[in-house]
Amino acid sequence: NAVSYAHSYGVKVFLTLNTLLTSNQLDLAAYNALYAAKLGVDSLICQDIGLATRLLTHRQKHPEDLPLEIHASTQMSIYNKSGLEFLKSLGFDRCITARELRLSELEEMCKANIMDIEFFCHGALCISISGQCLLSAYLSGAIEGTAFNESGSLSGRSGNKGTCSGPCRLKYAFEHDSFTNKINPYNYKLSPSDIATLSYLDDVIKTGVASLKIEGRLKSPEYVAYVTRQYRNALDNYKNYGKCHPNEGNKTVAISNMQLLFGRDKFISGNHFSMMQQDSITLDYPGRKGLFIGTLADVPVKLPRPANMPRNLTLFKIIVKSNACTLKSSDGITVLKGFPVAGGIVNKVVTGHNTYSITIAGNIEDGRFFTDKYVNAPVFQTYSNDLYAEISSMTKQGYTRCKNRISALFTAHSGEK
Repeated sequence: NAVSYAHSYGVKVFLTLNTLLTSNQLDLAAYNALYAAKLGVDSLICQDIGLATRLLTHRQKHPEDLPLEIHASTQMSIYNKSGLEFLKSLGFDRCITARELRLSELEEMCKANIMDIEFFCHGALCISISGQCLLSAYLSGAIEGTAFNESGSLSGRSGNKGTCSGPCRLKYAFEHDSFTNKINPYNYKLSPSDIATLSYLDDVIKTGVASLKIEGRLKSPEYVAYVTRQYRNALDNYKNYGKCHPNEGNKTVAISNMQLLFGRDKFISGNHFSMMQQDSITLDYPGRKGLFIGTLADVPVKLPRPANMPRNLTLFKIIVKSNACTLKSSDGITVLKGFPVAGGIVNKVVTGHNTYSITIAGNIEDGRFFTDKYVNAPVFQTYSNDLYAEISSMTKQGYTRCKNRISALFTAHSGEK
C-alpha cells in the first residue's frame, strides 16, 4: 500500500537493506529483496557486500526478478574513484558516499563520471566513520563472541544491524588524570550537531553530485515535509536563476524554521570544508533544542493554577532576556541546562525593554526551578503554531496524483443503469 500510494504521487521508494548479515541470514535477506521488487520498490540500498553481489548476480541472470536499481550504502565507506570503479565492476547503479568527504574530494569523484553519486546534505551525523560503530553493540553485550539469539544474529543492539541505541548521545568523562590532577566533567563528548548544507548548497551542486540525501530517522512528518521542500525549492532556484537563494532573507527564515523543527544546536558543515571542529559537538545536551531565543533574566515565578487547568500542569512566569523574541500564544518553549528543566505552551507574552515576560502552562522537571539556580539558563522555542499551520497548508496544495493509463472491458445492456 505504501509503495502504491507513493507512486501515485510520482514519488520513488528506496528500501534500506544496509545492515551486515551472517551467512544464515543471507537467504532470508535475498528473499525479502525479491519480494520488495515484486511490490514495486524502485531501489535497494545495501551495505553487506555478500548480499549485494548475490542480488547483482541474480539481476544479471534474471532481470525480470529485480527490475530496480541497487545502491551502495554510505556505510560501505566509499571515499575515492577506486571505490567507485569497484562498485561499477560489480554492477551497482549508484553510490551514496561516505559522510566524511570534503566537497573537493566529492567533486573529484563526481567529475570521474563513473556512476551516479548521492550525497548526505542534511540531518544527524554519527561520530564514527560513516556509521560503522561498535559502541552500541559493545555496551549492550553484542560483541562478546558467543551471545547469539534464536535467529542466529548477535544479541544486543548493534548500529550495523539497524538497532543502534545511540550511545554517542550519552554523557562520558575521561579517566582521572593523576599527572595533571585534572577532573574531566561528564558531558556529551561524542554527540555532534546536525549537518545542513542549505546555506552553501550552490557549492554542493557544483561538485556534480546526482542526488541529495536527507536524513529523517524518527523525525516528524512536518519536519520531513518542510526540510524536503526547502531543498527542492533551492534546487529549482539554481536551475532557474543560477543560484539557490536569490533572496537571502528567505534562506535565513528557512534555516531558522528547520532549527525550530529539529535542531540539536546550530547546524554545522561537518567535514565538508575541513576537519569537524570541537564546537560541532553538543557538549551540554544531545537532543532536540529548537531555536534559541534568549536567557532567563530573573527567578521564575509560580502562579496560582486556574480551576480548569489539568493537575499535572503548572502555571508559571519567566522573564527572558532577548534582542528579538517572536513568541506568540500557543507556541512552545523549553528551558535547558544540561536537560529540559521546564517547558510548556505559551499563554501570554508581554514585551519590555530587551526582555519578555512569558506566562506558560507546562511541566517542571526540577523542584529548584523557582530559585536563582537557573537564572541565565538558555531558553529555546520548540514549537511555532504559525509554522505548523504553514506546513499543514503547504502539504495540502501543490501535489497532484499521477494519472495512469489503464485498459478495461465495460459491458452494459439496454435499460440498465
